[in-house]
Amino acid sequence: MSKDNEPAARAVGSVIDTKDFVVVWGGWDCAAAALGTGGVFVP
Repeated sequence: MSKDNEPAARAVGSVIDTKDFVVVWGGWDCAAAALGTGGVFVP
């Protein structure tokens, strides 16, 4: 699996899982700052 364009590591983000893809959005980074970013994983 390629790590190109992967979103930043996060905790407590929102995840939507479908049969075709996974969306990860928001959460907190290791400095306890809120994240307004995310990404889509298509296997």
